Amino acid sequence: MALISTSSRDAAALLNKNEIVAIPTETVYGLAGNAFSDKAIKKIFELKKRPFLQSTYRSYQISR
Repeated sequence: MALISTSSRDAAALLNKNEIVAIPTETVYGLAGNAFSDKAIKKIFELKKRPFLQSTYRSYQISR
């Protein structure tokens, strides 16, 4: 379910639940998620319809 809000508390609550939030910039919206959540990272790839490359993900995990 989509939630439309300008509240940073709402955004923080969603991020803590490993959900994704859209953040407006001057020209486009960016997607934000909990960088420490495997679920959130995979969800961003799915939303952007980008291939999730396991090799890229492994190097991300190693660098954490």
